[in-house]
Amino acid sequence: MNEIALFLPCFNEALRLKIQSILSFIQEQDDLIDFYFIDDGSKDLTSDIIKDNLVNNKNSFLIKLNHNLGKGNALRNGILQLYNKPYQYYGFVDADLDIPLNQVIKLYGQLENSNYLMAITSRNLYHNFNFRRVRSFSSIAMVNIANNIIQFQPKIKDTQCGCKLFKREVVEICFENEFISEWLFDIEIFLRFKKNIIDSRRNICEVPIKDLGESAKSNFEFGQNFKILRQLFKINAYYN
Repeated sequence: MNEIALFLPCFNEALRLKIQSILSFIQEQDDLIDFYFIDDGSKDLTSDIIKDNLVNNKNSFLIKLNHNLGKGNALRNGILQLYNKPYQYYGFVDADLDIPLNQVIKLYGQLENSNYLMAITSRNLYHNFNFRRVRSFSSIAMVNIANNIIQFQPKIKDTQCGCKLFKREVVEICFENEFISEWLFDIEIFLRFKKNIIDSRRNICEVPIKDLGESAKSNFEFGQNFKILRQLFKINAYYN
């Protein structure tokens, strides 16, 4: 049993999984991290590829869900399955490696040597801004709206980055209840943390990252903006 349980939610990732990069990291961290791939009801060969190439039953495992729950609730399902194990840290990272896996080690270093309860990756959204990409506008706008909902001071620089690590004592607070949002569960995590932890903002460490990883092209579509706005409204109405 290692110190960290790291979850990688996957949905139809058969063509995007960077097998060799993930496998190398699994082997390097076999005395620190246990890896749990959560197949969120994929319709392609995601489970088979993970099982054949990445699962070693030593520090790498597959959790297969029969139905698609959405990223947040798939992650919640996996974490709660393993909460009875004596891990000291629980975290997640996107399986497409948009955030390099070694960022998890940086988050761990911040938590291990401090009183922080949560460490999150912070991308420089303005540095990566591209006027020709709708997603650049959308990401910045969404983070601004999210911060207005969360109302932390200072604000969270990057609420949606898919690489976060939690000390064991706050995992239940953040993941016990089902998420109401399909995609924006990160905002719900911050709101639950704020409600239950005294001086909550001071217990969150932001760890910057400059160089993004090797993910394939984004699946973002303009029409998703309207769905995101509806989910933001729903979150605000539920929590505030």
